[in-house]
Amino acid sequence: MKRLLFSLILIPVATALADHNALLPRPQQLQYGSGALAVKSLSIRFASPPSTEDRFAAEQLASRLSAIGQTKVEVKKGKSAIKSILLNRSGEAGALPADNETTGPDSRESYTLRVTPNGVEIRARSSAGIFYGVQTLLQMVEGTGAQAVLPVAEIKDWPALAYRGVMIDFSEGELIRVSEAERQIDLMAASRSTSTTFIPKPASSSKATTWSIPTAAIRARRSGTSSNTRASVI
Repeated sequence: MKRLLFSLILIPVATALADHNALLPRPQQLQYGSGALAVKSLSIRFASPPSTEDRFAAEQLASRLSAIGQTKVEVKKGKSAIKSILLNRSGEAGALPADNETTGPDSRESYTLRVTPNGVEIRARSSAGIFYGVQTLLQMVEGTGAQAVLPVAEIKDWPALAYRGVMIDFSEGELIRVSEAERQIDLMAASRSTSTTFIPKPASSSKATTWSIPTAAIRARRSGTSSNTRASVI
């Protein structure tokens, strides 16, 4: 009997998730509601003065939503009379990973995302949390053009691992193009990677040097939004 009741409880939950896009990585807590918010006529604004990294996340969100919805989504200053996506950074936690990072609902990279028929709010302690909330929101968009919508939902998410990274090995074989390396970095950043490690070809007789750089720093530097790049040599 208990197994039957448990199965009956899981059926509507699984059905609700199947009706929407898969979110990767899957948020720690996710609950869908009824209804949706149209992408067209949305704007993006900040709850407080934005940092350079906050503006980067907002501009990326505006660009992607404009392309998906085939409409102009703008980043606006101050309050807006139309429905908007509010980026609400509530703390001054660093944008880049540091020593002794932690996980959990109150960690530096955690965020909450709420979509209602009246608008969206992404709340986080740091610009990193804002960026990750933006990546999740972009995955949630259903449909394209005038039919593009965001399903009503509430998400609470935080990292399961404090440090996540990828290694790109240039020490053997042919070098990949810079554009391909950039594409991989963008993909890893959207997948919540915190660092990218490069192993370049060594000089003729010298030992290879490994550079480990925070993914967020590479992404921001490429876009000209930040000079706060911190690298460690291994």
